[in-house]
Amino acid sequence: MAKQIVNLGTSANKGDGDPLRTAFDKVNDNFDELYLDLKQVKSAQTGGGTLIVDTIGSVHATDSTLLVDGNNGKITGPLASTTWDVVDQNIDITTTNTGVNANITLQAQGLVTLQESAAEDYVQVSSNGVVLYSNSDIALRTQGQDIHIGYDTQSGNVEMGHNSSFVNINGTLNVNAFGKLIPPSYTSAGRAGFTTEGFMVVNTTLGHLEAYVNGAFRKMTLTDVGELTDTGGVIPADLSDLTDTTSLIKTDVSQLTDNANAIPASIGDLLAGGNLSDVLTRSATGYAWTAPAYFGGDFDDLGITPTTLAGYGITDAVALTGLSVTTASAGSAALSYNDSTGAFTFTPPDLSSYLTSVAGTVTASLVPDTNEAYDLGSNALKFKDLYLSGSSITLGGATITATGATVTLPANSTIGGTDTISTFDSAFSSLTGKPTTIAGYGITDAFDGNYGSLSGTPSTFAPASHTQAFSTITSTPTTIAGYGITDAFDGAFGSLSGTPTTLAGYGITDALTSGGNITLGGDLDVGGNSIVSASNGPINIAPNGTGDIVMSGQVKFDEGSAEKFTTTNGATGVTALDCSTGHVHYLTAPAGDITANFTNLDLTAEYGTNVTIIIDQGNTQYEVTAVQIGGAAQTIVWQGNSAPTGTANGVDSFSFTILNDGGTYVVLGQMVAFGGV
Repeated sequence: MAKQIVNLGTSANKGDGDPLRTAFDKVNDNFDELYLDLKQVKSAQTGGGTLIVDTIGSVHATDSTLLVDGNNGKITGPLASTTWDVVDQNIDITTTNTGVNANITLQAQGLVTLQESAAEDYVQVSSNGVVLYSNSDIALRTQGQDIHIGYDTQSGNVEMGHNSSFVNINGTLNVNAFGKLIPPSYTSAGRAGFTTEGFMVVNTTLGHLEAYVNGAFRKMTLTDVGELTDTGGVIPADLSDLTDTTSLIKTDVSQLTDNANAIPASIGDLLAGGNLSDVLTRSATGYAWTAPAYFGGDFDDLGITPTTLAGYGITDAVALTGLSVTTASAGSAALSYNDSTGAFTFTPPDLSSYLTSVAGTVTASLVPDTNEAYDLGSNALKFKDLYLSGSSITLGGATITATGATVTLPANSTIGGTDTISTFDSAFSSLTGKPTTIAGYGITDAFDGNYGSLSGTPSTFAPASHTQAFSTITSTPTTIAGYGITDAFDGAFGSLSGTPTTLAGYGITDALTSGGNITLGGDLDVGGNSIVSASNGPINIAPNGTGDIVMSGQVKFDEGSAEKFTTTNGATGVTALDCSTGHVHYLTAPAGDITANFTNLDLTAEYGTNVTIIIDQGNTQYEVTAVQIGGAAQTIVWQGNSAPTGTANGVDSFSFTILNDGGTYVVLGQMVAFGGV
């Protein structure tokens, strides 16, 4: 526990100090802890226990040999114990206690490198990962288990251990030109015991590479041309890959349909829709289901109607012989009818400002009196040919120009709404998307390259004997198959018979076997700081990113420990204290009572920690009155069940023990006063 200070009050007999019972209770607690420590020291001295103390300065052996250089901060050695073995200046770090976990932890600020005298042999751990490099073979082995190298998502560390029966590589596994990955070889029957997802095996029965994927072994060879596709689509997987952005090449018939569905996508489109008793009809715009025509009482629903007035029985209509047409003088175009006389009166438009001759000769521009009000011809009555001697036609906002016998369309003009018109100079080199095969050009009579396709080949060799040297023969085959040899060894390891089943059978003597140790011939370098026998610099071990450094075994410090603290000036009210920068916070010149908001505490469930706030008080004392964790208010259980009072012109140390009990925080607080008036 921390030393308990008896509060003497602000002055003699003022009555604001600790009661006598409380004061002597603190004294008894301090003496109990002191006597306990002295008992442990005495027991250790008499051989009844282990005394662990910090030694400051140099340490000499009985023969005056300097073992620990206190001035330079290094162990000079030589050392020999159950833990350290120094042989021929080599350092072997081993753990001999098999009853409990005995971990070896190397800490360094930066790189940790285990390196031999030769620069080509080293193991390096840094923020970029773990690098193992050797000019010879590298063997990784644990006691009866495979090595696990990878990123631990829970701890945030790159770990090497034997907690798995697999070798897990998180990231990219690079194999250089001098290395290779060799999967195990089994027969079809022998592979049955390796049904682990992702397991790769060479099938010696079928002679190909397989992988166990989605509950079955699958052949890792090409089965069709679709598997020849690359990332650039140079070799398409199917016809659909030949389509371009303008859909010049359709992938199926459904893409030929237009908005009106004149071309149905499938026969299903002819059957879908409609109601019972509807009939399928075809129009100029497509197919549709329509209901039969039933007479609904409307005249428009009649199918065959009379074509004469008499056919309808009408007797009071004007006879055709009574109809007449009168043409009025030109003016505002109009057509009127007198239903009493049966006379039509036509008033032609006044075109005197545009036409100077009714015979059709135009001597002035034809300009309508209203913008976008009149058509030139119609679907029913069309002009015949249009002759223009000018060089341009403007349609809406687009202009078509003519230069001699060449017509130029505006940029991005289309035909049928899809095909972009581009300028083509008729040169073959200007074509894009040219085929890369003879079949792509539609050529069917080209030579296929097979010797069997040649005609007129000789059936005998003349003369019957010759002295021609084989080296002088041209166009000799470059493959065994080219010579017609069918029984040659194909070079596949799976084709070998009688292969050994053990490392010794292959004559391998330097392979890693079960039960061995990882021996590093050089230094272990982390972040530029080496852990070596003669190292005297700081050694720091930092996680890659925001992970934690987890020490599972007992941690012992022979020379004490130091923790970084942060200083905050003028704090008052809710004050954020970043625990990622340390758990000791020094507050100078406070301006009011403090609500300590511990941020980035990162305390895992069922773990605890201690946070200390030291307040350098002024004339007016202030206290830590409340605690928050990540902005969430917490309940403080104060020592003695009462909140402490600060010390004017003194230094007060507020200590908080924080436990994460299954997601609920338990905060224990106490204060120790130093100095003051």
